[in-house]
Amino acid sequence: MARNYPGMPAAVRDRANANDDNDNDNDDQIQYARVWSLYQTHLQHLVSVYDERDLPTLINEYSVDGALEHLAQLVDARQGTLVKHATTPVHYQGFVNTGNTCYLDSTLFALFLFHSPFDWLLLKPILRPEVKELQTTLRFITNQLRLGALITPIVINKLRMDLYHAGWIHQSIPGSAATTTQEDASEFFLFLLNVLEAPYLSMMQHVVYDGCASITDENDQKSFRERILSLAIPLSANENPKVLTVEDLLYSYFFDNKITVLRERDTQGCTRMTVEAWQASHIIPIEGGNSNLIIPMLLKRYDVYGRRIGKSTGNVNGTSAVAGHQHSLPRIDSVMPRRMDYTLVLRAAVCHHGDSLASGHYIAFTTLNGEEWLLFDDMRTPRVVKFCDLKSITAAFEHMSTSAYLLLYEMLSDTEDEALPKQQQVQMVDDMTTAQNLQSQEFERVATMGPRIPSHKDAKNCVIM
Repeated sequence: MARNYPGMPAAVRDRANANDDNDNDNDDQIQYARVWSLYQTHLQHLVSVYDERDLPTLINEYSVDGALEHLAQLVDARQGTLVKHATTPVHYQGFVNTGNTCYLDSTLFALFLFHSPFDWLLLKPILRPEVKELQTTLRFITNQLRLGALITPIVINKLRMDLYHAGWIHQSIPGSAATTTQEDASEFFLFLLNVLEAPYLSMMQHVVYDGCASITDENDQKSFRERILSLAIPLSANENPKVLTVEDLLYSYFFDNKITVLRERDTQGCTRMTVEAWQASHIIPIEGGNSNLIIPMLLKRYDVYGRRIGKSTGNVNGTSAVAGHQHSLPRIDSVMPRRMDYTLVLRAAVCHHGDSLASGHYIAFTTLNGEEWLLFDDMRTPRVVKFCDLKSITAAFEHMSTSAYLLLYEMLSDTEDEALPKQQQVQMVDDMTTAQNLQSQEFERVATMGPRIPSHKDAKNCVIM
C-alpha cells in the first residue's frame, strides 16, 4: 500500500498509488515523494515558478529523474548560479518551437550559448522585480542551453510570461501558441539590452571640411551613443553580382557620409556660409569589467514596414574578422604605456528567411572560437547542427551571406593574441584567408549560376499548427 506523505498533492499521490500492483511500487512512491520533497524544501525559490499542481506535468514532461534535475537547476539559477560555457563537447539541443517563437529562440541561442561578454547582464543587480524575474529565467535558460538540455514549452511559456510583465509590448498574455505572433528579432534584442540596462556603444563623431587637415571647430567633434550599428545595403547590391562585405558596409557607415553645414567664415563670427563636409565616426573602446565589447550590427534588408527591400537577397559576406583600427579610436593601456588596436571577430548571426519580418522564419549561427560553427533551427531535426570542416563552414557563411540579419562581433584587443605561439597565429591567419577566398569564389559562382540554398521566397512560416 502506498504511503501517504503529508501535504503531497493528490495528483502525485494518486499516481504513486496506481503503481501499487507493480513489483517496484515502493521505488515509484519514493521517487514521486522525492520530487514533492525537493519542491517543499525549496518552496521559497520555486513557488513563484510552479504551483504544486504543476508537479505531475513536470514528471510527465521530464520523467521523475528529469523533474528532479529540472527543479534542482532552477533553484541554482534562482540562487544566482550561472553555468560557464563548456570546454568539452556537449550535445546541444536548443529550444522547442511553441508557435512563432523562433525569433525568441534564435536570438537567445546566439546571445547566450557561448558568449561570456553578455553573462554579466544575467548577474548584475536589478531593482525592478518583474525584470529581476526575467533575468532569473534567462539565467536558467542559459544554464540549460550550456548543459545541453532541451528548452521545453514549459520553460518557454514562463519566459513569455516574464517578457509580458517586463514590458515586451509585442507579447500578448501567454496561454496558447495562438496568442503569439512573429516579431522582429532585432527589436527583441534591443528590448533585452534596454530592460537589462546594458551600456550603450560610446561613439565619437567628427566633421572634416574639404581642404582642412584637422578639426578646428569645437562643434565639429561630439560624442554620442548607439545600441546597434544599422548598416545600409546599397540597392545596387541586388543587381550587382559583386559581393559586398561587412567591411564595405562599415566603411560606408563610419566614413561615407557627406553633409552640408553652416559654419563661420571668419574668426569674429560675423559671416556664416554653407559648406560641404564629411562626417566620420569611431567607436570608443570602453571595456566593461573583464568582458570584451560586443558590437551588434543590423543588416538593413527590410524597410520601415518590415518588408524585404529589393527583389533579391543581396549577398553580404559576413567576414569572420574585420580590422577594427579604422572603426575605433585607439586606447592607451592604463597599465602599460602602449597603444592598443582592435579586431572585430564574428561570434554569432541571426538569420531570417522570408519577405517580411512579421512572417518567415529565424535561425541562428554561433561559434566559440571560430574553429567550428553551430546552426540552430527550431523547425528542423536535429535542431542543432555542427560545422567543423572548411567546406561546411564555407557553406554556412554562404548561407549567412543571403540571410544574415543581426550580426554579433566581439571587439578583441590585438594584444590578446600575443600569448599564442607565433606559428599558431600564422596558421590561424592562413586558415582564415583560405576560407574567405573560397567563400568569395563561391559567392561569385552563386551570383552567376543561382543560389544552392532555398531562397527566402521558399521559406515557410514557423507556426506550429
